[in-house]
Amino acid sequence: MQAVEERVSNLETWIEKYIIRTDIRISQADKEFREFKERSKKFDEKMELLKEESQKRWEELKKQSELKWEESQRRWEELSKQSEQNRKESDRKYQELVRKLGIFLEDIVAPNFPTIATGVFQAGDSDFFAIRAKVKNVKGETREFDAVYISKTSFLLNESKTNPKIEYIDDFIEAIGNIYDYFPQYKDKKFIPIFSSFYIPENVKKYLTKNKIYAMQMKDRTMEVINFNDIKLLDRE
Repeated sequence: MQAVEERVSNLETWIEKYIIRTDIRISQADKEFREFKERSKKFDEKMELLKEESQKRWEELKKQSELKWEESQRRWEELSKQSEQNRKESDRKYQELVRKLGIFLEDIVAPNFPTIATGVFQAGDSDFFAIRAKVKNVKGETREFDAVYISKTSFLLNESKTNPKIEYIDDFIEAIGNIYDYFPQYKDKKFIPIFSSFYIPENVKKYLTKNKIYAMQMKDRTMEVINFNDIKLLDRE
């Protein structure tokens, strides 16, 4: 009987200890669960902050992008406006260049041309002298020649350009190739082709000399022929 009571007592003790351990485990589990909920809450709060921060950042980027787009549009409009101003300025400069060409021919070349004809080329006094002479050829085609000087012995023809490009010289070479289609009455006279400009670079001078065209440029307020001797040497060869 005593043994039974002892076993019962031991069982009760074990049960009490089991209950105590269970309560401790439950308490620990409850604590861990509360801590888990707290961590979850903090995580959710952190995620919410991140979400808000991301949204805020996105709004900022969107705003910056819109500002940059507006700036690009404004810049494009400015460039378009500047381009239009540049085009108008180019047109103005071109018109000014055309005006200068008229001044160059009429105010500089024309007054000095008779002096060049008589002093440099020994052509004698003119029987006919004109600037911007419009002449028809045998086919009835009209061409304008910048300056024409005719004397008893010589026929001087001048082409004036403010910009002495090779292509302009080639056009002049082509023109003088059939010059007697326009001036057949002067075939018996010495023909002297002259190309004039404000300034003639060395390579252009050499090209004119090679084609036996006299190069004339400004010197102070008058004109000078800069390849006279060079062409004379070619004529002796």
